[in-house]
Amino acid sequence: MQMCLKMVGLASVFLFASQVSLGQESNIEAGRNDVGNGAGDFFREYSAGTETSTVNTGSATTTGNVNSVGSDHEAQPLPGSQNSAVDGTQKKALPGDDKPDSGHTESGYTGALLDSLVRHSSSSQLNGSPLALGHALAGATTRAIQSQRVELYWELSTAVMQYHLALRELSELSALQQSILQPEPAWDDVRETFHANSQTKLQAARALQYRLLNEMGGAADAALPLPSDLPLCGAYQTRYEDFFGGEYVPEAAALDQLIKGEYSSLRWQAGSVASARQWLDTVSRQRSSQSDGSDLLQAYNSFASARRLFLHGLNQYNNHIVRYTELATPRRVGTQRLVAMLIKTDSLKWKREGIRRTSAEQQVDDSNTSREQIRTYADPNETDARNSAKPEFHQERSILIK
Repeated sequence: MQMCLKMVGLASVFLFASQVSLGQESNIEAGRNDVGNGAGDFFREYSAGTETSTVNTGSATTTGNVNSVGSDHEAQPLPGSQNSAVDGTQKKALPGDDKPDSGHTESGYTGALLDSLVRHSSSSQLNGSPLALGHALAGATTRAIQSQRVELYWELSTAVMQYHLALRELSELSALQQSILQPEPAWDDVRETFHANSQTKLQAARALQYRLLNEMGGAADAALPLPSDLPLCGAYQTRYEDFFGGEYVPEAAALDQLIKGEYSSLRWQAGSVASARQWLDTVSRQRSSQSDGSDLLQAYNSFASARRLFLHGLNQYNNHIVRYTELATPRRVGTQRLVAMLIKTDSLKWKREGIRRTSAEQQVDDSNTSREQIRTYADPNETDARNSAKPEFHQERSILIK
């Protein structure tokens, strides 16, 4: 029975993804962080088109019409990057440049799932100012420092998402418990555990905010940072053979395989979230109104665990990409070029009320909505590697953005 539901859940993932958008794809040559259409989770809109989400609370059935929210995600090449090398000569296309990733449909769902997990909670106690990845890299004087900054940025990004998810879990759990006439005592125990978890996640996020601020050399009274760029949840093209040629670099070779495996795991984890959500709906619909809700609590715990596991895997995936790019480009890289290796840098026009979101934590600003806003920036005080005449930059294909 569980296996059948699992397969049905995965089928719903593929159907969902085909209705929204193609997924994210990135490579060391060009950061493509194409976020799929927004998808919510429990008590939220979670699919596309005209489908509906139905949840039985025991006393009433809640049905919501579904509206897709997402981005115009066609990658736009950066200036001077259209298959040309830094010296203006024609650059031969690399293997896979024109081939869509075989898992692009599933990665569309991973992007949609990520979009649903970065939504700001109204009860959040975490304050700060949105910080783009490019700005976090300003002043990083060595390649090692650049990597440390990016890893810390993703760690904070994950911590913020985990905190907001913990708050959402409290809200969802409370709503489910209220629908049960005589809930078993375990409901109160789980709620207390969830509350303690939310406080732990809050303190963890705050500690990382101060740590990143210190790493950036910020003043003690400066606004605490809140990451405004999302981590990559699509396929990452490592181009191992192109960067290392016939040379065998043990760590890079291991990361090459690890990154591919972690992306496959992310897709399956996203499928597990969908399956757990569907199982929760099934248990909710079929349970008796006189039930103590033990089966519903168990189903919800499985759903909550699946979402947490996805975020954990996402953080590991992006940190391994950071290390791989450092091995492939050991010299210090221009900020804008480095950001392009990790995420998409061109503007995304978010369709939610005509506003393009720049931060999951930033309140929507409905003023001047038609004006393009740049999501990441290069350090204004440095020269981009693309414009450098140094011979070593001509030899590093990793800094060529296609």
